[in-house]
Amino acid sequence: MKGALGTGGRRQPRRGDDKDGLRAISKGEIAKPDSVARYLAGKFGDKFEPARLAMQRLAASLSGDEQNEEAFHLYERFRPEVPADEKGWGAKGMLDLAKIEALAKRR
Repeated sequence: MKGALGTGGRRQPRRGDDKDGLRAISKGEIAKPDSVARYLAGKFGDKFEPARLAMQRLAASLSGDEQNEEAFHLYERFRPEVPADEKGWGAKGMLDLAKIEALAKRR
């Protein structure tokens, strides 16, 4: 591992590589982009591509330093609403892409 990637004041393990770019580490292993994409596509269904594009537009509206400083705070503004009886990461909720788009346009 070559350090950590800052995300809203939090440090996330990552590995930098000229060939592959930045990659997340999960359970001590480098996350494979194809595996991550399949997982997310399974969770998002037919909304995967619109969600991915909205998040890319938001990321493109920020400098690298802004991403490091603001990423988690931005996520808090658009994260899905989850019913009160659901708990933890992975609970199903409704992601409002208009919130992400609005954040990108404000930049």
